[in-house]
Amino acid sequence: MYLARSLQWRGERCAMVGAVAGDATLHQKPVGRGYVHLSATDHMPWAGLQGQSLRGHEFHYSSLDGLPADTRYAWRITRGHGIDGQHDGVVMHNLLATYSHLRSVAGTDWARHFVDFVRARRSLGARSEHPERLAA
Repeated sequence: MYLARSLQWRGERCAMVGAVAGDATLHQKPVGRGYVHLSATDHMPWAGLQGQSLRGHEFHYSSLDGLPADTRYAWRITRGHGIDGQHDGVVMHNLLATYSHLRSVAGTDWARHFVDFVRARRSLGARSEHPERLAA
């Protein structure tokens, strides 16, 4: 919610960071609650998870509205609500913004894929910020 354009609650709207091109709205009742089943899309940034099924849970009283039609999602929802009842995990550059809290079950080692993603990005950043390291 902090990364959204705005946050609305009880009729008041406040500007937020704006990194995610959507607006968060808080509701009186849960929007998503319970277990989620996710299927990783081709937009999933953590290499090796595309096409795999993941399990987790969600519990949120907010919705994320006004996302652009071309929003890329990391997951297709097969059980649960996520962002819009069909998708979860907004992907923007190196950001993956999601309502789902992942679990490592049934051999899905998502944490290793996440750490590999972070290490790869860190390595790319070190190369671009410190060209002298490339000579080594």
